[in-house]
Amino acid sequence: MTSDQLRNALINRDFDQVQSLIGEWRKSILSALTTAPSAAERCMILDDARAFGEEHLYLARVVRAHIATELQANSASFVYAGTDLEQPRWRLQG
Repeated sequence: MTSDQLRNALINRDFDQVQSLIGEWRKSILSALTTAPSAAERCMILDDARAFGEEHLYLARVVRAHIATELQANSASFVYAGTDLEQPRWRLQG
């Protein structure tokens, strides 16, 4: 899994793929930690993983904000479109 794959999945809002990629990333980190020869190497792996996670969490928050904005705009247009746009027909009866 590469950073570009995760970034593209987030931008394309393919959250099923994002979940899959995060699972792969987690497994690769655990594998790297278990095979690391020293504590310094493990610390470096964890620091890189933390930076990677923070970067993509920030991107996920940006995507979430875009989705919320679109939802708000769409709900406003649905409310407007749902109103009765026909002019009232007045009848005078005497």
